Amino acid sequence: FDRVKQVLVDGVSGLDKDPLRLQGAGLNEDPFVIEQLPFADFRDTNDATQSEFDVYDCDDADESGPEFVYELELTESLPLRIMVMDRDEVDVDIHLLDENFDCLERGHRQIDTRVGPGTFYITADTWVDNGGVQRKGAYQLIVVECVSGDTSCQ
Repeated sequence: FDRVKQVLVDGVSGLDKDPLRLQGAGLNEDPFVIEQLPFADFRDTNDATQSEFDVYDCDDADESGPEFVYELELTESLPLRIMVMDRDEVDVDIHLLDENFDCLERGHRQIDTRVGPGTFYITADTWVDNGGVQRKGAYQLIVVECVSGDTSCQ
């Protein structure tokens, strides 16, 4: 967030002559790798090339639209806040999955939980409404370690 402030508020230019690229392709077999926290990613599910998850085993919502998959490796148990932001008619939901791609939690906007150690996956998945319309579009995914004393993440 400091880098965004430097560009938008402070007027600093040229911060990213060689922009950082996420490892991976956002697919089950090649997920985007979350290398450190805090993490943020801007993306658009219109650009997703997979729709592997239609319904998750932790909820019955129709998530048959396209999704991106992120991988998070934790060496210790951490309290996490995972958030997705979208707007207008876009509806991208988040799911926290274990190493076998079994769903641990679903969030329409946010998941507060404690997980780890181990490998976990987060999907940013397009919800499909009752009329069959895929609510795909731009979103921002944010993953942060909860601050000490934040009881909603413990």
